[in-house]
Amino acid sequence: LTTGLHVLNMRYKDDQGKWSSIISKFFLKLEDITPIVAEIDAYRYWIDNDFANQTQTLLATPVNPLLLNMDLDFTQIPHGIHQIHFQFKDVSGKWSSVVTDTLEKISLPIADFGAQNTMICIGDEVIFTNSSIDGDEYTWNFGDMGTSPDSAATHIYSTPGVYDVTLTITDTLTLQDSTITLANFITVGDYATDVLTLNGNSTFCDGDTLLITAQGGFAYTWNTTESTQSIEVTNAGDYYATIYDLLNPACFTESDTITVTVNPNPTVDLGTDQSSCGVAVILDAGNPGLTYLWEDGDNQQQHTAASTGEYTVTVTDANGCSDSDTAYITIHALPTVDLGADITQLNPPVLLDAGAGFVSYDWSTSESSQTISVGTNGTYWVEVTDANGCTASDTINVTFTAGISELQNTNVKLYPNPVVDILTIELSELSDPFTLEIRDMNGRIVLRTPLEHLVHKINMSELLPGEYFIHLSSEKGKAWTSSIVKL
Repeated sequence: LTTGLHVLNMRYKDDQGKWSSIISKFFLKLEDITPIVAEIDAYRYWIDNDFANQTQTLLATPVNPLLLNMDLDFTQIPHGIHQIHFQFKDVSGKWSSVVTDTLEKISLPIADFGAQNTMICIGDEVIFTNSSIDGDEYTWNFGDMGTSPDSAATHIYSTPGVYDVTLTITDTLTLQDSTITLANFITVGDYATDVLTLNGNSTFCDGDTLLITAQGGFAYTWNTTESTQSIEVTNAGDYYATIYDLLNPACFTESDTITVTVNPNPTVDLGTDQSSCGVAVILDAGNPGLTYLWEDGDNQQQHTAASTGEYTVTVTDANGCSDSDTAYITIHALPTVDLGADITQLNPPVLLDAGAGFVSYDWSTSESSQTISVGTNGTYWVEVTDANGCTASDTINVTFTAGISELQNTNVKLYPNPVVDILTIELSELSDPFTLEIRDMNGRIVLRTPLEHLVHKINMSELLPGEYFIHLSSEKGKAWTSSIVKL
């Protein structure tokens, strides 16, 4: 025979002269007659005609097929009569012809199942796949009080949660059964409501806030990128959220949109704190036509601040938006200056005193001291300024009844001037007796003496250094005035 695969056909004839049917067997004719070690390193088998689902096993060590010992798992084969087919691969890589045998699988119920989708949203249908063996009756328990007797079961979950699923199968002939429970097998997510709740109005005033809240118990992604259940809004715009179920993020809800409007507040400025000297201050809140409320209940735009204190106004517009400002007003009392009653006297000088305690003095004579000495008739005034910058003034009339012109026929000499100790007074004639008065710069008389001679010596040594006024007067009203300096 040629090398290769051949078929041996055989028939048998009995003693009745009848031939049997043909029995055919395959055999392989090799190229040479070198003995081949009949060892195999792999085998495969399949049930009935299901070659596509064959089971193939690779041996760790090649063995003689006559010594091959195999344990085959038939638990997943339904009970009944089946054909099993074998093939063996030798170490040269060639497969043997198929060897077929018949077996009977005894009933052994084994419950097993799966599902097309175990992560669903509320209201979705779950399609279960039943891969059990040798069962005639089925009892499903879906974990939410739902059951089914169907082999290929489906179920709709109406409540979110995580559910165990149990399947029991029974062989009605042998009454054998099998139960399997898959814990936490089905996860059912929920859908949130799309309604957002507001703690406040969607239209509010600048500076206020609006709290927007989504349904609790979910995860959140706002268009502001925040991920909390509630967000606090201060700016105008549109706000919405995507709300995810915590069990199954595939179950999400797009919320409705809240449009927020922010109205500006009026601007109120009473200015800086102010002070006034003896007169009220008029405060103006501006913003004509709006509503005003001052601290004392006044509702006018302008308000009179008549006393020292804090003044506050709140201005509200038509949208109910308001702004406030406060100013502190100080009303200083005016200073009091009194030069006294008008003065009429025989001889000058007169000392005018505006009083102590003022910051500055401004006399009509352009002097700036507290006191001034005047020696001529006239109207004198002074304006004083206190530490608060407040001013007051007073006026006085000064009149002298006699003057130097009445002694113009009498020549008077004073020497020396300045004087240290002895002052000499010489008169050219002495028709009338004279009285001598020496006054200091404050108008006080420091010395008075009669003049009975044409030449008179006066001791000035006990007087303090300074300027003094010399005044001569007669009973007939004659007068003469001069000044000396005492060293």
